[in-house]
Amino acid sequence: MNYTLKRQINYLIGFLLLSTGLFAISSCSNSGAIKADQQRNLYDWEAKLIHPELMVYHQSTDSSTFYFKLFSDELLYTRSGPEDPFSARMKFFLEVKDLKTGSIDSLEFNYYDINPEQESRQIIGKHRFKLKDLTYYDLRIKITDLSRKTSVIERLRVEKSPGLIRENMLIIDDETLAPVFGNYSGVGRSLLMSSDRYQAEKLSISESKSDLPLPPPPYSYSEPKLDLGLEQEEELSSIGELYLLSLDSSINVIRSADGLSSFALFGRPQPYPEVRELDQLIQSMRYITSRSEFKKITSSSYPKKALDEFWIETAGTKEKARSLIRTYYRRVREANIYFSGITEGWKSDRGLVHIVFGNPNKIIVESDKEIWVYGEDSNISALTFTFRKKTHPYSHNLYVLDRSALYKPGWDQAVANWRRGRVFSE
Repeated sequence: MNYTLKRQINYLIGFLLLSTGLFAISSCSNSGAIKADQQRNLYDWEAKLIHPELMVYHQSTDSSTFYFKLFSDELLYTRSGPEDPFSARMKFFLEVKDLKTGSIDSLEFNYYDINPEQESRQIIGKHRFKLKDLTYYDLRIKITDLSRKTSVIERLRVEKSPGLIRENMLIIDDETLAPVFGNYSGVGRSLLMSSDRYQAEKLSISESKSDLPLPPPPYSYSEPKLDLGLEQEEELSSIGELYLLSLDSSINVIRSADGLSSFALFGRPQPYPEVRELDQLIQSMRYITSRSEFKKITSSSYPKKALDEFWIETAGTKEKARSLIRTYYRRVREANIYFSGITEGWKSDRGLVHIVFGNPNKIIVESDKEIWVYGEDSNISALTFTFRKKTHPYSHNLYVLDRSALYKPGWDQAVANWRRGRVFSE
């Protein structure tokens, strides 16, 4: 036990000291700026050749570190000569928008990965930069594979303040010793948490085993329920400045001793964001089933058979059913990847629209909202959904749809298309 703990602490310290170099924020130039019209495929997993995981960790009041995870299978490795090792060359361009002042800075750096045997593996790197305190940031990140000459654009909302917030805590998986990106991990996984900036004598954890209901349809006058019922707090175990925790429920709130600051970690069923368990497969197709159909499937003595029969009857043939199933659950997976927060991504407002309507023709991203347009702007039949960002103590990724009765015809048509075996917006 002592040896294992020592190895974990040494790894944590070593990981913090490893760096790909220092760079400074410079003024944003027009040639490097990320333009709004490039956001169309923001939530289209299959349209992207690179699928990074990203986060920011604050180690001091004026300095932060940008972490990234890439996958070697998605990069092109080349070599200059037969004796040279295979390597991938990546370029990172970040637009950093201060949401308090509206000012925009940018930074740029290159990263090289040498992979002589071209092994399939994860690549975890980081870059340190200056970032001022006491504000929120919107990061637009453009990652370019210089060998393949392809790029991907991602977004990241970041808070920087001195309290107990996710960005002030570095969390690693006890088994893999890899950093945890985002706010969720597998249920039952053991995690280690530390901080260079936030120091506290003790922390507590509260769990919530309640499950938030599905969002109402776009034409409803009801708003989605966002309140979390938390159970009694327990003190987090620690050894020195290293905290030990396990996510045993869906919602886990880490709280300071004085109760003035907190953040949430979410336990997700593995292999999240994939949906494979029968109960998850059934629950996530509620958007295109009638009340009686859903009850028939969930109350069946053989729910798997009832689910299969629904898809085959909907599609007309087993082959078409397979195609519909692949598309539907791919969208569920995309929703989990991009829209997760206080609930699983497929249960969010953006997840609801994404699953039924697919990827929009245009996404307009602003600091306080997202506008999704299906169809051409000039077409009277085009559908426009506005999602407004909501302030929530446990999520930076919460957007709520402006609901309207005007959405009912478009919603009914999209659901009817699914039920006739035709995928909407593909």
